[in-house]
Amino acid sequence: MSDELKLYELTDAVTQAIDSGYYADSETGEILFDSSDVDALAVRIEDKLAGCATVVERYDSYIARIDAEVKRLQELKKGYRSKAERLKGYMLHNVKKLDGKVELPTHRLTVARCAPKVEVIDMDALPDEFKRVTVEPDKRAIAAAIKDGEDVPGATLVSNERLVLR
Repeated sequence: MSDELKLYELTDAVTQAIDSGYYADSETGEILFDSSDVDALAVRIEDKLAGCATVVERYDSYIARIDAEVKRLQELKKGYRSKAERLKGYMLHNVKKLDGKVELPTHRLTVARCAPKVEVIDMDALPDEFKRVTVEPDKRAIAAAIKDGEDVPGATLVSNERLVLR
């Protein structure tokens, strides 16, 4: 039974063996470990944690390779998009010269009018009713104020934990 224990079960076993002097199976009541087994259990916990750390490193490696591949594919996509836009511009220029319509065996090319779009020439000259304002908290200023003992309504400092794997 003890060889099949999971990491959390081993951790519980060590904690209970230290606290009460023994660790018993919750279903059968059989005493599986006592306080003399703590060192052996600690070694098994370390082995399991080492295995977990190796898996995390492998996942991190996968993530790095996936990120690199995503970046490569995004650059490839950007290149193809640029080539397609240039080619469409070239075709537009020539189709316009041919009265705006060309029938081909595989495609029909026509020049279409796009909906008008706004081009802002001078942002400062625009009336406020035509501007959007984005409001967001200044988290650095809030953190500094709270650390200095100031009360900031609507905000608090929260400490989280993370595992450092080296």
